[in-house]
Amino acid sequence: MSAASEPDGLTRVTVNLTPRAATALDALATAGPMSKTDAINRALRTAGRLARYADADGAVVLLAGDGRQVEIEVV
Repeated sequence: MSAASEPDGLTRVTVNLTPRAATALDALATAGPMSKTDAINRALRTAGRLARYADADGAVVLLAGDGRQVEIEVV
């Protein structure tokens, strides 16, 4: 991965995605709907937040709409 700072405070990044990650990015952007850039920014902010709240085992418990608790692994 390479990164370069831009004059507007943004950072331009070049990254190679696996086919699975590229499919997930397309799905996230389409569901938004948002640009791929916005989807990546949102995903990184969400991943950072989840990592801060993960327990020692790297898990977070989510509350589903129907009241069920769902544990997800934060990798």
